[in-house]
Amino acid sequence: MELTIEIMEQLNKYYFDDAKLSEIDLDELKRKHPYFQKRYISEKIDIKKENQTILYKGRLNEEYQYFILSKDTHDRYGYAPDNEVNEYFDFSDRNFNPQGNPETHEIYIPDFTLIFDRPFMYNYYFILLQKMDKQKKNGVKKRKKLNISKTFIPDYISENSALIFDENSRAPLSISFCVCDSLDHLNNEISRYHGEGTLFLYVAKKTEEDLGNGGYYSDRLVGQPQKSIEWFQPISEIKASFLPSEDDVLPYIRFIPLNKLEEKNSRGVSELFRECLNSKKKFFFGDADEKTVFISHNPNNDSSIRIKLFTEHDYYALLMWLLCVNRYKNTYMSSENVREYWPSYLDHTERLLESIDETLKNARTVENNSEGAGGLAYVYSHYPEAFDSRKKLEVYLADCIRDRGHRNMILSAYDEGIYSDLLDGSLDKSFVKSKFCKVLVSNYGMAMFKAEEVVNEWIEALG
Repeated sequence: MELTIEIMEQLNKYYFDDAKLSEIDLDELKRKHPYFQKRYISEKIDIKKENQTILYKGRLNEEYQYFILSKDTHDRYGYAPDNEVNEYFDFSDRNFNPQGNPETHEIYIPDFTLIFDRPFMYNYYFILLQKMDKQKKNGVKKRKKLNISKTFIPDYISENSALIFDENSRAPLSISFCVCDSLDHLNNEISRYHGEGTLFLYVAKKTEEDLGNGGYYSDRLVGQPQKSIEWFQPISEIKASFLPSEDDVLPYIRFIPLNKLEEKNSRGVSELFRECLNSKKKFFFGDADEKTVFISHNPNNDSSIRIKLFTEHDYYALLMWLLCVNRYKNTYMSSENVREYWPSYLDHTERLLESIDETLKNARTVENNSEGAGGLAYVYSHYPEAFDSRKKLEVYLADCIRDRGHRNMILSAYDEGIYSDLLDGSLDKSFVKSKFCKVLVSNYGMAMFKAEEVVNEWIEALG
């Protein structure tokens, strides 16, 4: 049938029967009809499953011959796992065999009924389904296979290659240039989630905006009042309470587009990473030769984020950051889980213990004397960094004081703030002694003479 202007107008007004629609060439229709030139073709259509009354929103993938039905109407981002958001019905190995009903505006295919409220869409889909059945003779496009495997960070990448990753560092990680995409379960790119630019990865406390809306993602880094580097937190400090708290420390990924042309999609890319950081279960895949990182919800790498890097340093630095963040954000993930990807990985506690063991190999062990002063004084004079935290101090004291009970009394005084008070030169030592003796007696049930021993030890140790 020759596609005249009159017939094209009729396609817009009337529901054609099957015989007439079978005579229309789809390629000619797409070439001539103004709807295709002006892109008036809507993606989603109403679909009803066989023997059901529920109406779903769906769309057709022409290349792979899939029907995709949305499970809900929520606004989801590209990283959301497909098996939670969509259902896929494969017609690549079976025919649609469309049968139209112009009176009810419905097209029947195996297991489904397609419902239309516009004549043109009805007519167009019938022609399209018929053509797709004919295309099966020449084969249908299948899911793309990716040359990837579970990421692996070899030993030579660590300190010997000048790539030292410190979980206790407050410095953010910056990837100067990368290409980010979201892939669907067929490993096709989703255009609205494509971006080229810079990745800025950091850990920080929740902002006032975060606390106000109950979320933890903010895109307000640029334009905020200048703060010192203390604003950033180390990865090892990541924590989140059930209720929003100003003490929560969380990871952030900021995507900065390369140019204004990319600004349209930059928000979509940022939302991808927000969803990624929110997700508890993550699987990391990589192609070291292509320097490409994949982050997925499942071991099959379905519906993943793909990040293309351009240097070996950026590739491994990004993987290290993601693995460490996943370790501390998801408490179920132990160091052993991380070592599946990174065999030489040690978390900050393990590194600390390893460092202490190495340092104290040849160190003199000081026994606690009758006055209880030697051990603490030795630690303070030789290892002042031990007083940075209770955990560090506990480890050092264990090697210098044999009496566990005495160690605990020293730590109790530390917990109450004696260290900071003694460093404060404005406070009189007699006042400090009186204050902490009372605190240790009332809060910990110590005998007064024991409390005086411990406080005197602190005073003498710090000079």
